[in-house]
Amino acid sequence: MCEHCRASLAALSRRSVIAGAAALLAASAVPSARLRAAEPPGPDAPNAILPSAALAMLMEGNARYAANEPVEKDFS
Repeated sequence: MCEHCRASLAALSRRSVIAGAAALLAASAVPSARLRAAEPPGPDAPNAILPSAALAMLMEGNARYAANEPVEKDFS
């Protein structure tokens, strides 16, 4: 074995192996999460609303909050 190979082999510690394994595990989780997030919800989804409708609801709620006019709802 040459001196270069022996020196690079000595630099391999338990800490570097664990750090490499953790990085590999984290990198393997990223593409699968990206694929799941790319699927749009179907039209039958219970919370499927258009982005413009969601923005309008948020703006109406913000206007009520700023005017200090809460909407009382009985959830019992």
